[in-house]
Amino acid sequence: MGRIMRRKIPAAILTLALLAGLSLSALTGVPAARASGGGTALAYKVGEVASGEREEGEDVWYSLNIERDGLYKVSHRATTTSNYTGGGGVVNVYDSGGNVNLVFVIDAGYEITAYNYNNFENAFIREYAIYLHKGEYLLRETGGRGTNTYSFKVERLATPYGEDKEPNDTSDGAIPLRIGGRAGGVLGGVYASGEKDRTDFYALPVPQAMDIELHLAADRTPMDLQVFDGTGKTLLNGWETTTSANPLKGIHEFSKAVSFPEAGLYYIRITIRGDRGLDAPYSPYLLSAGKGPAQETKPADLVAIPTKLGVVLAWEPADNPYGYMVFRDGQPLSDYPVRAGSYLDVTAQPGKTYTYTVQPYNLGEEIVGASSAGTSTGTGDVIPAGGDTPRGYILMKIGQDTMVVNDEVFEIDPGRGTTPLIVNARTMVPIRAIIEAIGGTVGWEAPDRMVTIDANGHSLQMWLDRTDMMIDGKPGSMDVSPQAINDRTMLPVRFAIESIGCAIEWIGSTQEIVIVY
Repeated sequence: MGRIMRRKIPAAILTLALLAGLSLSALTGVPAARASGGGTALAYKVGEVASGEREEGEDVWYSLNIERDGLYKVSHRATTTSNYTGGGGVVNVYDSGGNVNLVFVIDAGYEITAYNYNNFENAFIREYAIYLHKGEYLLRETGGRGTNTYSFKVERLATPYGEDKEPNDTSDGAIPLRIGGRAGGVLGGVYASGEKDRTDFYALPVPQAMDIELHLAADRTPMDLQVFDGTGKTLLNGWETTTSANPLKGIHEFSKAVSFPEAGLYYIRITIRGDRGLDAPYSPYLLSAGKGPAQETKPADLVAIPTKLGVVLAWEPADNPYGYMVFRDGQPLSDYPVRAGSYLDVTAQPGKTYTYTVQPYNLGEEIVGASSAGTSTGTGDVIPAGGDTPRGYILMKIGQDTMVVNDEVFEIDPGRGTTPLIVNARTMVPIRAIIEAIGGTVGWEAPDRMVTIDANGHSLQMWLDRTDMMIDGKPGSMDVSPQAINDRTMLPVRFAIESIGCAIEWIGSTQEIVIVY
């Protein structure tokens, strides 16, 4: 990236740009501080926005109380008066003494948005996630060149496998697990002391001599499973068997039938394997003891909506399933569980009637519980599948701040709650999320108030409050102009998507946008 030249901008304007839609009155009131060494920490609460200004070489410390174990996202934005390309500063998480930088230890937080200057937002942007346990931590806003104006926010994210139960680091703190039961947990988080959470324990009461199949599915890294009785006698060492990775989802799975010789209380110990996976900030897992009874919950009634792009399926998820298998006329449509509550069948043919079912999936082992069914009469003018060329899809909904991209759920505008809107009968969206999802790039040229899009072999130029546009170097027009709404640039989605050669459909009954690329 080349050198970035800037002129001095009033602090009030900088702050508004940094917070991207949050006015000064909406802030926490946390003032900037000239603190160093962790000696003067300002109080900060999860979910608030903190902002301030500091000079080069100065640090600002904040105290952070984590009340619940979990995965937390740290979002940071900064501007600088310096022309140094890396001069925006960073915010990191430290232990309660301010000695251990938990973002840079071996199991550091992973990047969501890499540190870089974002022309579209006129600021240095950085976002990362880190798994933290209950306790006191410190945040340090530091680095950068010149005068830095910054804002940051820490918010709790949902983990895909449910809530972890801590402390269960020893057999004395083992979590009860029944036969036929399942438990979700996380390894790899960092305590406020800087110590890594490497081990979880479960207590399994066995009523009689019997065989029980244990299954472990680890999402990010291989794990070992050990079983022993109350005297410490080992029944199973998981590292004596193989753990295979699922190439479709990167899940490491381990299954083993264990012979329990008599009634008693037994312990299951789960450990991150050796030194593998220590670069992962957290490693969620699911543990089951035997196949157990079918789940009592089921997805709510499945809705199947025919469109020109395929049949859109939507359902209300059941309680904490591992995922769902989607079937059409009894045949699976996907080779792996779908974690979203939506699916698009892009292979549906016009004029045909299909019966779709959705069923919960159990830890990658088997389908359990009742299914939800819906029927569709096919679609209208279906876009040709293009031979063996795979097609991706995106589903968005008016007023909803998440989108489904190829069966996975993503936040449209992380940390900001931005949603698609209807303006003058046209659907307006924050286009960056869509373009990046299909592998394109979005730029912003502030002097001309111009948005640039490069995607799918096409290039677009659009201007705020103007209906003219350029498509691959040729003039074009729209009937509604891009607009700045809540400090976010919103574009008419149909004009943008169709101009880069993708297909789009509007479902009025559910106010959903369907995009196929």
